[in-house]
Amino acid sequence: MRTNSPALMDAIRARVRSYLVETRTYSVDPTLPAVVVRAPVETGLSRFINVDNIPNLEDLPFIPERMRDFAFRYATEYMPVKQWAKVYNVSPETIRSWLSHEGVRAYIAVCRFEQRMFNLAQHLTM
Repeated sequence: MRTNSPALMDAIRARVRSYLVETRTYSVDPTLPAVVVRAPVETGLSRFINVDNIPNLEDLPFIPERMRDFAFRYATEYMPVKQWAKVYNVSPETIRSWLSHEGVRAYIAVCRFEQRMFNLAQHLTM
């Protein structure tokens, strides 16, 4: 079967045309405020952070460098608690205690928010 047959090319053109006609487009004006006001930062749909309440990373409670590294990686990578314990050479209970630390939770929330906003901006500009 030839991949550049006229029938195949017509079918591809028809799909591209229907995509262009049926797909909703977004236009972003960088001079106007963003319309996104909330974004999920934790698992579950009931936990949101308002953009007005997002702290700067500099304003977060102090946490040691190792815990800050863990918080960033936890916010951007997925691994079960047992794997995190192996990566940081600690017990799973230590990882759970880090996750219950207020500073770590805030750092995770801010990192996830920033990552999702970046992903949204990239999605809208595509």
